[in-house]
Amino acid sequence: MSDGEGAADSTRTGGRPIMGEEETWPKCGDCTNPLTFMLQCNLDALPDGMANHESGILRFFYCLHDHCAGMGGWDAFDPQHHLSTLQGYGNSRTAPKGTFVIPPQYVSDLKEIQDVPHWPDRQNLKLPETDDRVYAADGHKYAGWPHWIQGAERPACPECQTVMEPFIQLDNAWNKDFNFGGGVGHISQCASHPDQLAFGWACG
Repeated sequence: MSDGEGAADSTRTGGRPIMGEEETWPKCGDCTNPLTFMLQCNLDALPDGMANHESGILRFFYCLHDHCAGMGGWDAFDPQHHLSTLQGYGNSRTAPKGTFVIPPQYVSDLKEIQDVPHWPDRQNLKLPETDDRVYAADGHKYAGWPHWIQGAERPACPECQTVMEPFIQLDNAWNKDFNFGGGVGHISQCASHPDQLAFGWACG
């Protein structure tokens, strides 16, 4: 990650989101205040073999207002966050006055890592037990195995009830300015209904 926003359509945390001309800034479904922009991921810029989650630019917003602190946001479809994908042209949008802005960092290069199923997934897959718990990689990442904090938590699609697999992982420990409440969070998508996106997080 490099400091700054990079290009308007770059994958980044914080700064200004790319938004379409007719889009309005999302508000919290609980306190109704403007949400804080957390992340955007350019799905069209992923390397071959990774671009399997539709196209466009995924945006993630989260409520950081005091009213909502400790009141929700950790479950997949809580009203304290918003996920959407921009298809087509857009420009960087400045946050509404008074909205907290996270100092931006953009992805300047991608690093491939070796990942393994986290211990809850090893148990579910009935893989051989090991002497120590096996951990999936933590930190921000795209694809790979989820690093679970309190056990595997895969949401069900509201339309078809199919299990939604996580494909983006966000880690509060990665950047002191990037904080959605604590621990590690995951963005999931339904394979049959790509407009169905979910975010959930857990802390230990």
